[in-house]
Amino acid sequence: MMKGENMYHLTKEGEKNVSEFVEECRKRYKKISEYYRDTDCVEHVELPTREIILHEINSGERFLEDVWCVGDKYYMSDWCLSKKHSIYVSLELKYGTDFIEDKEKNYEV
Repeated sequence: MMKGENMYHLTKEGEKNVSEFVEECRKRYKKISEYYRDTDCVEHVELPTREIILHEINSGERFLEDVWCVGDKYYMSDWCLSKKHSIYVSLELKYGTDFIEDKEKNYEV
C-alpha cells in the first residue's frame, strides 16, 4: 500500500454503522464517568473515531477471514470504555457490506 493511501473505504451502510457505534461509545462513556465521578474510578480512555476505525481497517490487524470457510472477511474490535471496570463495546463490520476495497487506486506491495 502506498504511504498515506487507504486500501479500503466505508460504504454508506458502513458510515452509518460506524457513526452509530462512535455515538453509542460516547454516550456510554459519559454515563460511566457520571456514575463513578465521585469515586475516582474512571480513567481517561481513547474513544473510537471514524478515522481510528478506518485506519484499523486499512492496517488489517483486526481482520477475521474465512470464519465459516466461505471467503468472508470481517473487521472486529472491542473498545475499552473503562479499564478499571472492564467495560467493553464491540464493533463488527463486514467486507462487502460495511467496507470495500478501493479498486481505483494502484497499490504497492
